Amino acid sequence: MAKPALPRVLFGTSALGNLFVEPTHDEKKAVVEQVLKAVPTALFDSAGKYGAGLALEELGRCLEELGVEPEQVLISNKLGWKRVPLTTPEPTFEPGAWVNLKNDAVQAISYDGIMECYRQGNALLGKYEARIVSVHDPDEYLGAAADEADLEARRADVLGAYRALAELKAVFNAGFLIGGDHLDYVKITRESRPDAFAWREKFTALCGEFGVSPAAVCVQFSFLFPQIVAVALNTTKPSRVQSNVELANASIPPALWRRMREEGLISIDV
Repeated sequence: MAKPALPRVLFGTSALGNLFVEPTHDEKKAVVEQVLKAVPTALFDSAGKYGAGLALEELGRCLEELGVEPEQVLISNKLGWKRVPLTTPEPTFEPGAWVNLKNDAVQAISYDGIMECYRQGNALLGKYEARIVSVHDPDEYLGAAADEADLEARRADVLGAYRALAELKAVFNAGFLIGGDHLDYVKITRESRPDAFAWREKFTALCGEFGVSPAAVCVQFSFLFPQIVAVALNTTKPSRVQSNVELANASIPPALWRRMREEGLISIDV
């Protein structure tokens, strides 16, 4: 299924982290406000490295002061640098580039590091969260290897980082695949995304033909990839906790995967 188109222009936030100059908070908020007026759905690109998390912090503060609801904005967070206390006269990363920071940042590229950066980034954003994530500066991380053994260890860290990204992906596409009306956290209609609804109708019909629930198929699809060993499932209802456990242990007929491939619903060979 095709992903919804992203805006043609996304807006970087390094300036919110005091890159080269230190704008006032009101100046930063004025920029964010103009971005929101310029495009229907704004996509802000940020990172824990930008001002040692200051850019994320200021972005969340500006959006809240402007009365922006979380579903009205998209935020991309490049993961791989985390905020730590500043113990030197100036930050240890990119000295001279960032102005008047109160914190430092260190590289954290590994499975655990990416998960920590993701949690820290969302905490800095306040009521908002990053819905698009990537790994920041993996080439720089590999390039800093001291020798071949160190390089091999860093390669393993990078693979772990991308495994973390895979586990952060939403299994049900924000609920759309199992009957909701939000796809990738954006509300859609048959008029706005006829392709998505057509895909879901074919998918639901196939699940019925094979006597399995769409939710179980979604969860088990993740486990077709050997790199994925666990999935995160959310619920607001205590009664669904046990059913979520059962989804992770469901058995899907191999013939269903073949039919989905034949009908163009998935693109991998099973």
